[in-house]
Order: sequence, then structure tokens, then C-alpha cells
Amino acid sequence: MGNSFTYGYNGIAKQLVVDAEIESVDKKYRKKIRALWDTGTNKTTISKKLAERLHLDSVGDGFLYTASGEVTSKIYKANLYLPNGIEMSDIEVVEGTLALHDALIGMDIISRGDFAVSNSNGRTVFIYRTPSIGDFHYGRFAGNDNNKIDGISVA
Repeated sequence: MGNSFTYGYNGIAKQLVVDAEIESVDKKYRKKIRALWDTGTNKTTISKKLAERLHLDSVGDGFLYTASGEVTSKIYKANLYLPNGIEMSDIEVVEGTLALHDALIGMDIISRGDFAVSNSNGRTVFIYRTPSIGDFHYGRFAGNDNNKIDGISVA
């Protein structure tokens, strides 16, 4: 299993969508999915239909914070497999209304590692690695003559 992946698209992507897999914690049910990376939601989200197909039982209710606001939602436990064999075991996922994708990868997963997107030569590429192993720096921070963020010096 890897701990990073690079995902590329033909052209400039308007959404970051990857092939992934999700399974019940007991490993009895597993589904291939298309997952949208969404920095606007705090929790990884799956549809009610996917939860039913995986025979997931709710472990409680919680709050889902989205660009549209706060929503109370059912919480489930699942195993998530990202590209290159990155495994996120026994994670909490919440139920949400999803129109175009099977799942949303939220900040609960994104914040476990490093995430970067580039759009060079008319092509979108993004990388994810976990755990985080360092900062990305593309030059001086705008409007910051002393090159510090919250009192921390950066190169």
C-alpha cells in the first residue's frame, strides 16, 4: 500500500474526482465509488443509497458542516480506500444528499495529509500524501514582508 498518489486529468478539471472503494468495517460489503474531494465539508459524506448497499448501521447522529450550512446527519463507520492503496480504516462517514457522486472526501480525510493542486500546460494534477511530511512553498507569502505566518518563520 502506498501513502501518496498523483491524480491527473485531461484538461483543466472543474472538480477533483477520483476512483476509490468503500467497505463495511466488517469487510463483508465493498463498493467501487467515484469520490469528489470537497474542502467545503468537514466530514466525508456518502449517500443513503450507498450506506444501504454497504449494510451500514448508524452509530449515532452528528453535524455536517457544508458550504450551505450545518446539517444534522446519521453517522456510520466504514473503511475507505483511496488511489494507490491508501487505506483509511474505521472512519466516521456521514449521510448526505449527493446528486452526482457516490461520496465526498471531506476535510477529516484531507487534513490527515498534504494536498496540492496544479494547473499547468492545460492539465490539472493533484497530489495527496499521508501523513503530512512538510509544507509546500511556491515563493514568498503575499503581503508578508517578514515571511512569517502566525509568528512562525517560513522559507
